[in-house]
Amino acid sequence: MSDQERLIDHVEVDRSACIGAVVCEALAPGTFEIDDENIAVVRPKEGWDDDEAILDAAKACPVLAIKLMAQDGSQIFPEEDK
Repeated sequence: MSDQERLIDHVEVDRSACIGAVVCEALAPGTFEIDDENIAVVRPKEGWDDDEAILDAAKACPVLAIKLMAQDGSQIFPEEDK
């Protein structure tokens, strides 16, 4: 999937919120890995999973520590209050 076809452009993990549940790595192993501190980190963009897998991983995080952003800077997940 090229960057132009991809909706998700930026992924952030709130390291202070992450509890190391590992669900993100299980659902999107090309995008997330668990580091030596048992905290999720984002892998290099070139190997990311497809948008659906990344979104599923973010939604499955029990503490919502994952933020997904589009190329235009809008937040995809979690949805911002309107």
